[in-house]
Amino acid sequence: MNKKAVFLAIIALSMFFVAGNLSAQTASFEPIVQGQSLPDPIDLDKLDKCIRLSLAKHNWVVSAGKPGEILAYFEKSEGLIRADIKVAYSAKGYTIEYVDSKGLDVNLDKKIIHRNYPRWIANLNKAIFIMYLQ
Repeated sequence: MNKKAVFLAIIALSMFFVAGNLSAQTASFEPIVQGQSLPDPIDLDKLDKCIRLSLAKHNWVVSAGKPGEILAYFEKSEGLIRADIKVAYSAKGYTIEYVDSKGLDVNLDKKIIHRNYPRWIANLNKAIFIMYLQ
């Protein structure tokens, strides 16, 4: 085999490996996650406080808010990785919605994102639920 063929084979294998690693880094996700069921009647002031405390506990930073809605972001690696979410809440419950991201390989059409994002959202969802029940 000549040097050019070996070089091209190495390039092809490298591209295959990189593509395989990128797909292994992503997972399917739902852009809007329904919060866990809370007991009726829902105390909106308590829910707002539980959401804010849960965000802080998991290192999310509240960037804006108004009654019934809290915007927050999570950053890693000096801002190279960032996720922006909206937590909306009402007397019916709450939702956690993907807003934007940086460095998370998101594809909204295919509903895929870096594999860590669904875990971050699941942990936040669980924390809000547990804190509300206390």
